[in-house]
Amino acid sequence: MVGGLCGREYLRAVERYDILSDVWVELDEAALAQPSFAMTLAPLKKRYIYSFGDGNHNTNPSTPYSQETFKRLDTKKLSLGWDQLTLPNPSLVNGCQYGVVPLGSDGEVFEFLIFGGIEAKDPYDVMGRTCVFKTNVEDFRDSKFEILGARVTAIGEENDDNCYVKESVIVTSRWKVSHL
Repeated sequence: MVGGLCGREYLRAVERYDILSDVWVELDEAALAQPSFAMTLAPLKKRYIYSFGDGNHNTNPSTPYSQETFKRLDTKKLSLGWDQLTLPNPSLVNGCQYGVVPLGSDGEVFEFLIFGGIEAKDPYDVMGRTCVFKTNVEDFRDSKFEILGARVTAIGEENDDNCYVKESVIVTSRWKVSHL
């Protein structure tokens, strides 16, 4: 569990569930630098946890929302905390609740398809962007981010199990990727 919302309080906590003891254990050394919620998490190589988007923080409407950032935690080096990568395009506003699908790797570069989401400053503003995040496992700061030309379109009723369509790829809510 990473971050969250408890009542009206945003959380910084990072916890793991111990299935043998049936208890949650707080990992103080891995706590977030600032309270956050609505992040999408993805594991990689049984070692890293990636965090995409962040429904963070600003309760003051006059404070501008930050531009998009991605984070990574090395579970073998928890004391180092989270690496953070701020995307170079300042027009990319901070979003959250993304769909994320691992696409595969080419050596030390691993790709994630990131789609949909909502704007952190306005939870009713659904974002339709699709992008690919190419993470360099050895050097996180050398990771790349590419916005794809097509917009994501939700298909189905408002509370349905929606599909997201991007050009010739369908990504279902069950995390299957199909090519048309």
